Amino acid sequence: MVKNSRGDRESVESALVVGLAYYLGQRHAGMTLRELGKYLGEVEYPAVSVAIARFQNRLKTERSLQRRVKQIEKLLKVEV
Repeated sequence: MVKNSRGDRESVESALVVGLAYYLGQRHAGMTLRELGKYLGEVEYPAVSVAIARFQNRLKTERSLQRRVKQIEKLLKVEV
């Protein structure tokens, strides 16, 4: 588990889950940034874009996250 500078594990985990939801929504459901923001908490699209970019950066470097995303996609029966 990653800790941010304040040691707030819950907010880091929450950001990861939200980033995952945005990532999957954009990648597999073809949702726009505006749609994702609207359906997942009334968030403006630039914030959605930043969250997706941060998630993708983590996904590039963290093998355990890569494995988890593949497992989730498999559970959802999503073609990768």
